[in-house]
Amino acid sequence: MSASCVSPTGLQTITIRSTPGLQLAFATTWPDRKPHQEWGASATTVIPPGGTYTQSWTVPPNAPTGTATTDITVAGRADGRDQYAMAHPTWRIATTC
Repeated sequence: MSASCVSPTGLQTITIRSTPGLQLAFATTWPDRKPHQEWGASATTVIPPGGTYTQSWTVPPNAPTGTATTDITVAGRADGRDQYAMAHPTWRIATTC
């Protein structure tokens, strides 16, 4: 996550580095414990050839304040082996950061 704290209408960016071609999924659970998929803080895709995936989104003006968690999973087969990794970074939404 590019920022440990973001204010409503602020920008958050996720950058994931992994083996090109592996499957990637991430989803954010917001402070009200709901996924709010319409807010754009989730994706299912493939790690691109350069090995780095980046996506940004604007935290909505009506986003609840508190701690958000972005669950990340990367999985697939590379170099003849199954590969799997997970991460769960947390970040805050606050009126003042």
